Amino acid sequence: MMDHGKDDPSDKRAKSYKVGYGKPPSHTQFAKGRSGNPNGRPRGSKNKPVDLQGWGFRDDFLREAGRQVPGQQEGSLTMMQATVRRTFADAIRGRARAQELILRQMAQISSADQALEAEFIKSMMEAKASGELELARRARLGLENEPELVPHPDDILINPETGTVSVRGLYTEEERKQFATLRAHAEVLRAYLAQLAEMIAAEKSASGRKAFKKLRSEVQARLDEVENALS
Repeated sequence: MMDHGKDDPSDKRAKSYKVGYGKPPSHTQFAKGRSGNPNGRPRGSKNKPVDLQGWGFRDDFLREAGRQVPGQQEGSLTMMQATVRRTFADAIRGRARAQELILRQMAQISSADQALEAEFIKSMMEAKASGELELARRARLGLENEPELVPHPDDILINPETGTVSVRGLYTEEERKQFATLRAHAEVLRAYLAQLAEMIAAEKSASGRKAFKKLRSEVQARLDEVENALS
């Protein structure tokens, strides 16, 4: 037989509990010991690092890295320049994520520069060795006309102490840097175009696809300019 003279303790707790900010109704709260997301985080949903090397333009990033913080922003910016500038602005404000991205990008740029330099040294040493072999072969055979070797082996100067290579004549130091930068820029643009194609295919909204296609046209036009300069 139920005792109607005593109140149920759960009723007292319900009456004393006040619903408000940070205090949702009792019936909507998660039960003690039970996860609010029993299925867990979907596989593959972990935050992935942003590969700025494939998205950023190297020159814009380095230019922004060496730029003094101005009092005002003047002139128009490209989308890439604005993105890089915003990242640096966030880093200056102390946002750890932006600082992490910048440090990682600087490390990637340094690594890419070293790789380009190593590839240049390797190719020039191979060109010098093969050119000297060809000249020696022609000398043995008594061939007087010299082959068109560009650059000529005598113009490839190797410093054994520092391990550096310089080229005289057609390929000056400035020309070498310009061509290396253009080649690297072309690779970045090609990777960017490939990523844009994936983004266009995955974008569901018409306005989003239109914006990505417009950006793709701009990047393709820039790639055409770079490839014409390299040809």
